[in-house]
Amino acid sequence: MKLFAPAAVIVAVLSPLIVPTTNAQGCASTCPPLDDTGKAIPSLCVNSTVPATYLAKSHSICHPLPADVPSTPPDFKLDDYADSIVVLANHYIGCNAGRRESGVFAHVAQRYHDMLNAAPESDANERKKIIFVTSLKGGSACERWADMYQSDGVRLYPDSEVTPREMPWTVSDVDYRLRDDYFTTPFGHPSYVVLAPSRLGGAVDDEGGALVVRNKFVGPCCGFVRYSDCQPDTARELDAMLSDAIDAILLAMEEDAEEPAAADGEGMVEPPPTTTIPTTTTTEPATSETATVIDESCIVGQFSEWSPCSIDCGPTEGTQFRWRSVVDNRPALATEAAVTDEGEALVGPEQQNRREACPSPVEVRSCSPADEESVLQPSSVDGTTTSSAVDARSSLCVPVCIPEFGGSKPKIVEVATGFDSPRDVAFHPTPGLHLGDRSEGRDFNPAVGEEAWVANGANHSISIVAALGSEAHQTTISRRDRGYYHYLVNVTALSFNVVPPSVSGRDPAKD
Repeated sequence: MKLFAPAAVIVAVLSPLIVPTTNAQGCASTCPPLDDTGKAIPSLCVNSTVPATYLAKSHSICHPLPADVPSTPPDFKLDDYADSIVVLANHYIGCNAGRRESGVFAHVAQRYHDMLNAAPESDANERKKIIFVTSLKGGSACERWADMYQSDGVRLYPDSEVTPREMPWTVSDVDYRLRDDYFTTPFGHPSYVVLAPSRLGGAVDDEGGALVVRNKFVGPCCGFVRYSDCQPDTARELDAMLSDAIDAILLAMEEDAEEPAAADGEGMVEPPPTTTIPTTTTTEPATSETATVIDESCIVGQFSEWSPCSIDCGPTEGTQFRWRSVVDNRPALATEAAVTDEGEALVGPEQQNRREACPSPVEVRSCSPADEESVLQPSSVDGTTTSSAVDARSSLCVPVCIPEFGGSKPKIVEVATGFDSPRDVAFHPTPGLHLGDRSEGRDFNPAVGEEAWVANGANHSISIVAALGSEAHQTTISRRDRGYYHYLVNVTALSFNVVPPSVSGRDPAKD
């Protein structure tokens, strides 16, 4: 994208773009996760062996601090807990669904810590039988939010004697290492992964590290917008999800301890069946709660309503889509499930043999702006159409005349470039309100030109072009989404809040 300036007027030219308004993954626990077109993204899934490189990464603990809880190490590597159960949580600061579930996670973490980790509190080097780790992101005070989550755990369980203190360990995952390794986007959040020692069996390959993914699912509050929307009873459903997963691994450990050692892996205990995690969401309009089981391995929900036609007028055809939840309960086929462009998993080292994929979660069809009911037959995202002819289109755009600007020979000047998949440009009604005269050690001159904000779809950021058109003072600064793949995911448009703080109650510095 480039911005052009004829005199004092700025014109932004954006190529036509159709962006789905609903993520195909949604709040489903489908793994590999599905992007907006229904394509599977390679990820760690159930029965995947965690790569040794992932386990060797060091993570610093921001809460609790060793000064407050002597048994807490300042940092840790997961390969130091190869014989332990590891439970990971994917939370974002400012996400109300995660805030509600985080208290439940803290309670469960401390309860199992009290049950299984009998080491003296003063011994930080004692290897624990189970650890709980929260990947916390969002750019705010990690310690303050983690402490708040533990307090929420007390309020959610008023009759319990469990008081979160030693667990969970909270990591300020500002570089997204835990999130990207174990909760590869677009897997939803809040979400959870349970790892077990690979010696218990269940891995789909012999490579990788000493831990295997035994459970991976999205929490029950996913999709709730307001904190109060997800009631405590709903949030506490996470307790049973985690407990069932952990108890199944503990049972496998007990059985493994009773088996005599055998060479070449004989006598390995096969893991109990993975706990089935119910998949629900409140953000899927017109989607029925009923589901269909295909071949006892694919759980398929009902389709949503068709989206509006992507074009309003003209002789060409537009596009509509609809989507549904599809949960594949079959074991993963590889450590990082390789898939074709159609979303089919590939089997084996040569990745030559294929198995039939679950039904597509997305259907698309052509539509007419004149009559959305007169459409082509739907096709799956693999592009295989069932229609042999295109309906005649009679709708034409009504010509609209606009005044010519810039005279007979308008002067077009390129004033800014280098954006990353730009989706929209908007001019701030009050230049300098956000940046002021100085921000991040840089000087700005809001009085000498317009201030253009550009939404970058590829890297979830906003580029602010200040003092636009001024040769002496124009400059660009980037503001990146504080919760990557969260607040600005698939950003398509910009607007500015014009409600005064006296009415909105918001901090003026945040508008």
